[in-house]
Amino acid sequence: MRDLAVVKEKRNELRGELVNCIKKVKEMQVDEKAFRELSQYDQQVYIYLDRTVQRLRTQINALEFVLNEDTEIADAYADRAAEKHKINKDTLFNAPEKESNDENGYKLDLSSLN
Repeated sequence: MRDLAVVKEKRNELRGELVNCIKKVKEMQVDEKAFRELSQYDQQVYIYLDRTVQRLRTQINALEFVLNEDTEIADAYADRAAEKHKINKDTLFNAPEKESNDENGYKLDLSSLN
């Protein structure tokens, strides 16, 4: 089992680095036309920043995956509003089936209608 505090700390550090790179890219204000007009050095800086942003996002996504896998997964059936009406997974899937062909307390035989 991983130490989740260490994973969160590393993820947060990488997020900070990602923000720095994105700010730098925005400062350059480069579109396709402007990129062609940049010096070769500035083009390489832009490419370097773009690749770094992609790597940082990949690493952050991997750490997010680790955090999601190692933490308890939320109950998909949890719903406070439904619980007020005693509706939950057990009452839906494990409750005995109700007779659907009752009318005013009388059981109707519908087998001859087929």
